[in-house]
Amino acid sequence: MSCGVENFNLPLQGRLQAMLRFRRMRMSQKLAEVHDVVTNHFK
Repeated sequence: MSCGVENFNLPLQGRLQAMLRFRRMRMSQKLAEVHDVVTNHFK
């Protein structure tokens, strides 16, 4: 069975959850980068 088909059969809730988790990860990564820049700037 291909991964795409399994993904398609996932309940919508699970897919939304995964997307949100991914987005949250990206957001916190961006925040960390900005934080580093600001911290280094004021050293």
